[in-house]
Amino acid sequence: MAQGGPGYRVSSLSPRWEAILKTAETTRTRVPQAKVDYANAFSAYLERFFRGRHSDILAACKDLVIWYDFASHRKLVDLCGESGGVAIALARVCPSLHARVIGLTSATPITLRIVDETDLARRIDGVSGNVVAGQLTGNYDVAVMRSFIQVLSPEHAGQATNSVGRVIVPGGMVYVIGAILDNSHITPAETAVLNLNFLNSNGDAQAYTEQEYDDWLFVVGFGNIQHDVQANGISVMISKNQE
Repeated sequence: MAQGGPGYRVSSLSPRWEAILKTAETTRTRVPQAKVDYANAFSAYLERFFRGRHSDILAACKDLVIWYDFASHRKLVDLCGESGGVAIALARVCPSLHARVIGLTSATPITLRIVDETDLARRIDGVSGNVVAGQLTGNYDVAVMRSFIQVLSPEHAGQATNSVGRVIVPGGMVYVIGAILDNSHITPAETAVLNLNFLNSNGDAQAYTEQEYDDWLFVVGFGNIQHDVQANGISVMISKNQE
């Protein structure tokens, strides 16, 4: 099975379906029945998972530069981690962009291997860091958090947003990409269903509402928040550091 090929994508998605099938037992026991500990997972598992998602991330982020202005940015911090797909996709289209990928200690070597397979290694680096604990350094004019906040508890989500906010320069931007519910908690439907997977695989994770993101960003001085929902239910929230 070729890395990054169709078989990898099926392999990476199948655990999600298996997790959803365990919803009844998770609800009965109040213990996630398909919990995945990425911080302590075997390297081979993580690499298979990251490469399985890589092509989809590249495609999704390639579209970002069509809809939003990344060409004016120079220093990006990618909080998605994983394969480095966000940084790779944006750096390919924006020749003046330099990116840093932040990830788990267990994930960073995999990220760097994938970046080294491109011609972008001089403009993309990867470091390990606990964003929740405030282990972010440097100054950036744009941050991308793709499918990141939604895997954290509410308390940790606020701490992570605060950490990211401190390293974005005045006038800099934050892009939150992923599963975001409207304030009714029931739409988009695809996002509401995704919460079943979170329930089984990570008891702390959930798709948060637009208002919750607004509140976290406001606390760290971000405003002018724009929320776009794509056809597949995935959301993009953009906010600007006004301090």
